[in-house]
Amino acid sequence: MINFETDHRTFGECDIGWLARENGMCYRKVEAQPKVGWADAQDQCNQMQANLASIHDKNDYDYMSTQWLVPKRCDDSNMPSDKPNFSTLRDQCTEFFGQIPSHSWIGYTDADDEGALMGINSKSNTIWPQPILPDNNDERDCLYLDYSMPVEEPYRIADCRTKQSFICQKRNNWSTFVVGPQHERVRTAFFKKQCQNRIHSTESNRLVRGIDTHSQFDHSQPKDALYARINYQDGKHIN
Repeated sequence: MINFETDHRTFGECDIGWLARENGMCYRKVEAQPKVGWADAQDQCNQMQANLASIHDKNDYDYMSTQWLVPKRCDDSNMPSDKPNFSTLRDQCTEFFGQIPSHSWIGYTDADDEGALMGINSKSNTIWPQPILPDNNDERDCLYLDYSMPVEEPYRIADCRTKQSFICQKRNNWSTFVVGPQHERVRTAFFKKQCQNRIHSTESNRLVRGIDTHSQFDHSQPKDALYARINYQDGKHIN
C-alpha cells in the first residue's frame, strides 16, 4: 500500500511529491504495491484529492510525453555510440529502465458505450491524439499508457481488473472536482455486455437451427408438393 500522507503546500503550489506544470496542474505517477485495477486506481487518486489523469489536447500530450512517454530504449539509436564505454552504458541503461513499470492507468473508459471512450467524469470524451485500439473488445474497457509503444501510439486498452500503476492529476488551487468511485460503473457495464452477448448468442443459435431445418427440404419441388410432403409427414395426407 502507498502512503497517501503528503506535505501540503500553500495555495497555488503542488504538494511535495507531485510534478508541477506551468498551467497549474499537478501530477503524480503512483507505483502502487500491489498494483491495482482501474477503479481502485481512481479510489487511490481520490484519497489525494485527485482523479486519474486526462489528456485533452496536444499541450497535455506533449507534457505527458516529456515526463513518461519518451522511449526509454537502450538500443544503438539511443545510446552515445561514440563513447568508449558504450557497452557499459547500454548495460546500465537496460538495468535501470528495466525496473520502470511499462503501463499506467489514465482516466478514460468505454464501459458506458463500447468503442466510445469517455473521461472519468462521464462528461468529456476529449482525448488527444485519438487512440487507435485494434485490440479493443467487450472485455477491455479501461485505457492505459504503454511506455513500450512508440510515442505516437501510447494508448492501449485492457480489462479494468488488470493490475497496473497509475497517474493522478489535480489542480494546485484546490479546485479539483473529485469524481466518486467507479466500481459500480465498470461492474454494471461488464454484466450488461455479458448479457447482450448471451442474447446475441441465443438469437444466432436460433437462426442457425432455423436454417438447418429449412435446408432439410428439397426446395427444387413445386411449392404445393412441398406443402403436401410436410403435411404427409405430420400424418395429415392431403390429396
